[in-house]
Amino acid sequence: MDTVTVQTSDKIEAAFFWSQPGAKFVQAAPEPQRRRTINFVFTLPLTEGGLVTLRTKFYNQDAIVEPKQFIAKLQDVDNVLHEALRAARR
Repeated sequence: MDTVTVQTSDKIEAAFFWSQPGAKFVQAAPEPQRRRTINFVFTLPLTEGGLVTLRTKFYNQDAIVEPKQFIAKLQDVDNVLHEALRAARR
């Protein structure tokens, strides 16, 4: 199966991608020029075309994720964001 890497600085989109089956969190890193902007990086077991379709469904609010899992991943994103911002200040 193909694997794609996806990067986003939007925490809602990050929680959505992290909620997908087989998604793996890779890292949260500040942008080089804007240290207060954190990019979340994930790998997903999709093709490039599958990623385009998934993103389109997300933006059109047609994608469905299990609510409890999404809320848990959103909390995880908040925790990672907090730690990444704190590390970026050092």
